[in-house]
Amino acid sequence: MPLDGSVVLNRRVAEHESYDDAVLNEMGAGEVSLHTDLLLHGSPPNFSDRRRCGIALRYLAAEVKVVPGGESWTQSAVHIGDGDASGYWPNRPRPLKDEPHKMAAFVGGFDGNS
Repeated sequence: MPLDGSVVLNRRVAEHESYDDAVLNEMGAGEVSLHTDLLLHGSPPNFSDRRRCGIALRYLAAEVKVVPGGESWTQSAVHIGDGDASGYWPNRPRPLKDEPHKMAAFVGGFDGNS
């Protein structure tokens, strides 16, 4: 599977036993979990009729560069603060409104509801 963020569901961790014990963090409706995207995490399927949402925000200094093969990560950059004078990180314009068709073109198959 690619490691570019395009496949996020149904992934498995090789040799997961070598990591610390799992911790259950059961949450109720309306609650949120904040953690680094490097944390091994997952959840069972959502069988309710309510949407489950996830968002990943990564803040990093403009001088940080991605490893070879990870260039797709630069395409979703939005500058904050002083931006990137080097021009390495393209500045994806902030959306003015919800535009599910543009999101679908960016990530593929997004319908705005799932």
